[in-house]
Amino acid sequence: MNLFTSKQRAEIVTMYIENRRSVVLTQRAYRRKYRGKQAPPDNTIRRIVSIPFIKTLKGIG
Repeated sequence: MNLFTSKQRAEIVTMYIENRRSVVLTQRAYRRKYRGKQAPPDNTIRRIVSIPFIKTLKGIG
C-alpha cells in the first residue's frame, strides 16, 4: 500500500535535493508544505530517494 502519490514522492525527492540531502530538513519542508500531515519517516525518505526507486518512478527501470 502506497501512502504517498507519485506526485508527492517526486516532491519528496525534490525537497531532499533542495535541502542538502538532509532527511530532517526534508521532513520539515514536507510538514510546511502539507500542513496537518505527518512527514514521512526517515527510512521512507531514504527508500524514496534511492536510485532504483527513482528509476521506476520515472519509468526508466
